[in-house]
Amino acid sequence: MVGSAGVTMKEVAREARVSLGTVSNVLAGREIVSPKLKARVEAAIARTGYRHNGIAASLRQQRSRTIGVCIPDLSNPFFHGLAQALSWELEEDGYDALLIETNESGMRNDSKLQTLYSKQVEGVFLVPTVDWKGNYDSAVPHVILDRIREEEPLPSIALDNEGMTRLGVERLCALGHRRIWLVMNSSRLWNSALRRSGFSSACRDQGIDGECRVIEGGMDGHEIADAVFAALEIEAPPSAVIAGHGSATLGTLRALHTKSIAVPQTTSILAFDDIAWMEVLRPSISVIVQPFAEMARLGWSAMKDAIAGRSIDGLTVRLMGSLVERESTIPAIPSR
Repeated sequence: MVGSAGVTMKEVAREARVSLGTVSNVLAGREIVSPKLKARVEAAIARTGYRHNGIAASLRQQRSRTIGVCIPDLSNPFFHGLAQALSWELEEDGYDALLIETNESGMRNDSKLQTLYSKQVEGVFLVPTVDWKGNYDSAVPHVILDRIREEEPLPSIALDNEGMTRLGVERLCALGHRRIWLVMNSSRLWNSALRRSGFSSACRDQGIDGECRVIEGGMDGHEIADAVFAALEIEAPPSAVIAGHGSATLGTLRALHTKSIAVPQTTSILAFDDIAWMEVLRPSISVIVQPFAEMARLGWSAMKDAIAGRSIDGLTVRLMGSLVERESTIPAIPSR
């Protein structure tokens, strides 16, 4: 093989005093080469100026060195951050991400997966749509991220949604809040259903379940604002709100503002996902931060195992996030 500098692998092997196969193994990143021989090959590459033609090598090996990343909505800051983190992880190992957006459509989810398969991707990271039926090519390694099903058969990495929602309820209760609302999109989404479950169980454990409620407003911030506004028309404002995602935070803030309800003096807000505007808003928004960088790192580690032929069947990783308190959560003010 001739590298892009005109130097052949045979010349590298001759310079390093090793076999052609050893040079090939070093270039492919295989771990079967001893550190001593690897150092000799790398030194020979540096002396000869050999440049490996990775594209040609991938074609010969029928490897695209491309991983599909299937995301529902890139306007969602969490998904955007996750996709970017995955891209960085892949680039570190010489892989490229082929990013596809499904627009929350199960039919588009299926068709876009077929598109990825036709591009001969070596694996797929998938954040499924709410109505995904579970159709996929079992010959291609898949890792499900973020949105796991109730009984997820595929390898998966996600936030501990129940645990983090419980943590949010417990912190608000420690601040003296009792009338807490969970505002979310839809429990048809598996991660949202888990947040609802964690919220309900935590409220029961704190003895406040009779004073708390869940509002499901839909996938759009305007719809959520309408749902929260409708609830405020017939009920007193809650002491605190846990917003289940970015759109829920926007919708809640819009409804509270329309009703002239002060944050945090009347209603404290704790939101899932740390979006840039939440820190600069006044009052700044307290958040439950999802560790998307860790999700990407662990996901890529698992995917590399699968590509190498090592089984990742049964992989189930649930990550804890962190709770960052800012200006939007304060101790409850006793009612007069």
